[in-house]
Amino acid sequence: MKVDTRVAVRLYLRIAGLLRPVLAAQKVEAHYEGVGNPFGSGTVTVSYTAENTGNIRLQSRAKLIVKSALTGITLAEKKLPDLPELLPGQRVPHEAEIGGVFPAGPLTVRVELEPFGDPEQPVGQAVPKAEGHTTIWAWPWLLLIALLILGTGAGFLVRRWLIRRRQARADAAALQRRRARKESKAGAAA
Repeated sequence: MKVDTRVAVRLYLRIAGLLRPVLAAQKVEAHYEGVGNPFGSGTVTVSYTAENTGNIRLQSRAKLIVKSALTGITLAEKKLPDLPELLPGQRVPHEAEIGGVFPAGPLTVRVELEPFGDPEQPVGQAVPKAEGHTTIWAWPWLLLIALLILGTGAGFLVRRWLIRRRQARADAAALQRRRARKESKAGAAA
């Protein structure tokens, strides 16, 4: 048996010039998976790619935010574990889940990356946050079906009530015409 051992040493070089600490969240895709309970909440699974488009190595803190696209109300928010260090030009795909999301129709899923440099090699400038977002649809199907059934039933009952009311008015008018004819015949005979 032959054993081959190697030793690697990480070496960082700093070249004179402007630093561009830039991180990007790209290819954000999300999927909603609901539950059978019409008033329950589901899970949003998000996949995205973190890419270092700058010229300095960066780490980042990640956060997922799910908001209603109609009202802007935050439905769920989750801080993710810090992402590993990315070298310039490197891109790494990530996936995360966030639970407790109520299906409120169109949802905006946003990934926020807050980059930070190595404390031993300070950047010396503010590092801008990176954001990526997508919109998904999450409908409470059982609740919508229940509301549709209730609405149809209520519409049927209102229609039936209106028909009975119209029939009662027609019957009252016919009765009044008959009485008027009887009175006119009785007045003509007298």
